[in-house]
Amino acid sequence: MLGYSQAKTGDESDSVAYWRVSIGGAYDANVIAKSPARAAENIRAPVLLLHGIDDTVVPLSQSETMARALDRAHKEYQLVKLPGEDHWLSRSATRIRVLSEIEKFLATKMPAAAQ
Repeated sequence: MLGYSQAKTGDESDSVAYWRVSIGGAYDANVIAKSPARAAENIRAPVLLLHGIDDTVVPLSQSETMARALDRAHKEYQLVKLPGEDHWLSRSATRIRVLSEIEKFLATKMPAAAQ
């Protein structure tokens, strides 16, 4: 996300400054080590990624990057793209869909919990 912000808004933007204060610099070893996409091989549970296509806070490419990393690591995941939805899931119909997607995912991946 830090790299995306730098590319989109420039090195001196408020967005980049926020991320640097919050997590550190893009080339900081701790930031790199804690990147979920770079640690996909360590994930042990199935992952559900839900992302609003019209999210202006976190670009869809972030979830797509994570999905590719999980795929390369041969991990089980599902990416659900939510058309017409923003970062806050502002539409009621989308909130209902998200709950339904979570319920289906858990019922499939944790069948004992669904009983």
